[in-house]
Amino acid sequence: MDKKTAKSIEAKILRCEGFEVAIIDPQKNGRNVRSDCAFPTDYKPTTVDDFKKRFIEQYPQYDISVYKADGSKASPQMQLCTVRATYAQGKED
Repeated sequence: MDKKTAKSIEAKILRCEGFEVAIIDPQKNGRNVRSDCAFPTDYKPTTVDDFKKRFIEQYPQYDISVYKADGSKASPQMQLCTVRATYAQGKED
């Protein structure tokens, strides 16, 4: 699979959703793999867990990690608006 394609998908998620993600392949010890897949856009998740479930429904061979602006992983129950707010805070400073 093309690394450039997955990197562009991760960038698109950042632009559209407002937070960083890493596409993960559980078959490769949880390594961030730049996969050849399209970004799912037909949903409105509210929590990190909702976002991950919808992504995994479309791409069951992958997992995805959601990151806050400080680079730490967002917890599954965290609201996506809260994750996005961590990025907005960095821009205001």
